[in-house]
Amino acid sequence: MDVQQPDEALMLLYGEGNTGAFELLYHRHKGGVYRYIKRHVGLQLDGDALVQEVWAKVIKASSTYLVSAKFTTWLYTIAHHCIVDAVRKHRHKFEPLSDENGEDIDVIVASNAQNDNPMNNVSAKQQVDRLLAILSTLPADQRDVFLLKHEAGFSVKDIAEVIGVGEETAKTRLRYAMQKIRTSMENEGGQNNE
Repeated sequence: MDVQQPDEALMLLYGEGNTGAFELLYHRHKGGVYRYIKRHVGLQLDGDALVQEVWAKVIKASSTYLVSAKFTTWLYTIAHHCIVDAVRKHRHKFEPLSDENGEDIDVIVASNAQNDNPMNNVSAKQQVDRLLAILSTLPADQRDVFLLKHEAGFSVKDIAEVIGVGEETAKTRLRYAMQKIRTSMENEGGQNNE
């Protein structure tokens, strides 16, 4: 099997019974889906169960899958709906998110830390921890668009499609999220220098 095949072609092959195609899709996207879900639900919900639910839905839909959008848009739409359903079901108030698997969110954090300087790595880790704590304080709709943009790498158009809103709404939510994150990072930075 050609590992360079696009996701959509692999999903169609899986729908025809090619399990190797599913394995490739799973390995390509398991980390992103996992981080998106875990960083969205934090410790309040069983993120691992939600990840399994997403992949179970992908498997179930394999025989009826049609290419109507990018595979990643379709996949993250499933993940988004699983999160929304779980939050509604459990009605949890979210606490700070944790970065338990050590993956970096390198959007706000300056990624110019030199790997050979341990002090730079400590500083970068502290910034990631601060960012994760700030993310947990964002309204769910703003956290969602931020994670889709910076974890999944989606365009505003794709984000709008995943969460089922207009592009302007997605753009506004992203702008507000970024403003709140920057303001919080600057305020915390200023307090640490006093």
